Amino acid sequence: MKRKAKKKKVKTSVSCPLNGTNVKVSFRAGAGGNFEWRKNGGVNIQIGRKAAWPNVVGVLIHEVMEALTALLDLRFSSVDTHSVDLGGVLLILTHAQFTSVCRDVGSFISKVLPDVMQMYEAQTDRKAVVE
Repeated sequence: MKRKAKKKKVKTSVSCPLNGTNVKVSFRAGAGGNFEWRKNGGVNIQIGRKAAWPNVVGVLIHEVMEALTALLDLRFSSVDTHSVDLGGVLLILTHAQFTSVCRDVGSFISKVLPDVMQMYEAQTDRKAVVE
């Protein structure tokens, strides 16, 4: 009697530390992305699953960099702080800080990307490929 192969459970989110803060990455409907602070002190990053894989990776990098610069207090608003328009956000950092941000973002991305790829493929029925 043959045994049925167990179906591998696909994650709906992946968590990883970023500069000492727990960051959870998940997908949502639509395109683009966003990050938000969790009440427990962590960060949620949501990525729209509608985009092609290269755009998804770009959005992930963008949101991780934005969250990290906010965590490091390198993000400033050049307009009314109550505005939801992010066009006024200004990042001010030295070259050494930029190097550190790139290193930390690269480390984070390298740890979560395999799971993010699996989640993308499972939730979109598309292959995560670069065309």
